[in-house]
Amino acid sequence: MDFKSYIRSISLGLQSSTGERDLWVLTEERVQKWVIKTDGWEEKKLDLGIADSLQSAVQDFLGIGQEPGKWLQWSIELLDLAVEE
Repeated sequence: MDFKSYIRSISLGLQSSTGERDLWVLTEERVQKWVIKTDGWEEKKLDLGIADSLQSAVQDFLGIGQEPGKWLQWSIELLDLAVEE
């Protein structure tokens, strides 16, 4: 699996009562959630590959079947993505 991809969007959450902040990162194929600690360290809390999930969801929504043994090629561009926690 190739983890090299460009960052497309970053969202910085509000500061918590402990001083930490959530940082959401959307790359071409992944969604990541990081916690920025008050001591300068960061911790990755979530790292999900979204390309396969999006393909399955779009196929199901559109009612597109896939022939056994055949792989459908998709080119999906994420223009807007809302993340709810």
